[in-house]
Amino acid sequence: MPDTTTPAARRQLVQHLPELRADDATLIRHFLDAIWAEQGLARASLDSYRRDLEGLARWRDGAGGGLAGIDRAGLFDYLAWRAKHGWS
Repeated sequence: MPDTTTPAARRQLVQHLPELRADDATLIRHFLDAIWAEQGLARASLDSYRRDLEGLARWRDGAGGGLAGIDRAGLFDYLAWRAKHGWS
């Protein structure tokens, strides 16, 4: 089995995930708008949240669902997948 813990291998792994679905993009945009309005987060923080949520949504779509259908177990599965491939 090839090493998937290097940055280059992780980039390649992410490139093979499905494209972000339009409904997930809308959910993410609404969430970011809400936390910006409520907490006034900096652009860098919002960008970080966006990247993380888009990664989750793309992974989740490959696992048979989108953000709207994720539950606690699904979130832990995603975190386990990330840890397995060397993300912190």
